[in-house]
Amino acid sequence: MMNPWKLASRRFRSNASYQWRALRTVIDWTVGLYIVIPAFLLGLKFYLEWVQNPVLPEILSSVNNLWIYPFLLPLFFARLRTWAEPGDILFLRQRPAWVRGFVGFGLMELSIRQLLSFGMITILLLPLLFKGFGFSQSMVALLLIWGYTLSLLHALIRNRILVQFAGIRRVLVGWLWNLLLIVMFRFMTAYIIQHPFLFGCALVGVLLFIMLLAYWRVRVMYTFERDVDLELETKMKLTGILLRQAVDTKQRKRKGSQPLLFRRSGYLYKVKGPGQQIGAIGVKTLWRSSSHMIFYSQLTGVGLIAIVLCSGALAALGLIVFPVLCVILGVWLNMYWRELVDSDVWNMFSFDGTQLSIASLHFATVNAVLPGLLWGLACGFMTQSVGMGLLYGAIGVFAAMFIARVVMTLIGYKRKEHKEVEETSETTSS
Repeated sequence: MMNPWKLASRRFRSNASYQWRALRTVIDWTVGLYIVIPAFLLGLKFYLEWVQNPVLPEILSSVNNLWIYPFLLPLFFARLRTWAEPGDILFLRQRPAWVRGFVGFGLMELSIRQLLSFGMITILLLPLLFKGFGFSQSMVALLLIWGYTLSLLHALIRNRILVQFAGIRRVLVGWLWNLLLIVMFRFMTAYIIQHPFLFGCALVGVLLFIMLLAYWRVRVMYTFERDVDLELETKMKLTGILLRQAVDTKQRKRKGSQPLLFRRSGYLYKVKGPGQQIGAIGVKTLWRSSSHMIFYSQLTGVGLIAIVLCSGALAALGLIVFPVLCVILGVWLNMYWRELVDSDVWNMFSFDGTQLSIASLHFATVNAVLPGLLWGLACGFMTQSVGMGLLYGAIGVFAAMFIARVVMTLIGYKRKEHKEVEETSETTSS
């Protein structure tokens, strides 16, 4: 027999599956292979090295109570969900007790999620807390309990603000509470975890507020419509963020305005021949596509971080990572070029195979300049002096251009019509 807890757990599983499908839509095998997995492996490598010698950089060691700030992330991401849907109004009038079941499941889910979040952050920071700041085991336990209870209080108060207030009052009260929470967590935590009696008094006060707010949240009925709106907003938040990066957003242009890049449909320099003109069109198409430019900048930024980290650990490792990043860049540029030339708009025109070959090389060469420059500068600055860094930047530009052209040539690309013509000519000759 169906009950509110079973229905809420079914919605929890359905929501988890929906969020996973949304992630899979954006993080395909190329993003996972070229960005997610290398970033995870590099992060794991440097974390294991840091565990053996947890020493902070000099610029960070001067910050007071630096260990507090990582705990702000799970604290402010605490959210209470009631798992209500619009269609529930049809039977909740007859079974109002089901509302309490939904809210009870939401409170349990919140408690488990926040315990796992704070536990994971605490485990990751244990080497720094013990060796870097001289924490004892009891202080770490008090820190975990204090942050966990404050996150529950924050979730309940934030939920009450969202369902009780509207308009500018909701914004002002929300910002006021966030400021109060930061001050309370920042200045109270470092002091009370060293004084168990004060910690016990503060913990009893926080638990009392949590019990009162949880009792109100379970008993209240008139917030159903606002709960449904919050649920829909929370469910679609991740999807909205991912789609904002994956889909081009057409911006409204003011009368007489011109784009920032390539004004009046110009180009970086004067091109010669139809092949370079076609390549210039491809370059402008890429740089005017917001979704592809986001990925292009992310790839450049991740490569820059990888170069800095690898060169800082071992100079030769940075020189090994650089050509690998250039190969990844060349493969992605080839994939974009295939997608572009096979699009419906480009299929309306006929191009010569030689012209497309020249255009593809021009496209790869121009788009490899910026990543090659930044990666070369980073490698030079981390391993040599400033003057050598500039030389490394120049060498990086030519190296990236060469590798991108080689990758584009080796993978190659021919339109379907060109392949059919070649197959027909081979069949006729044979």
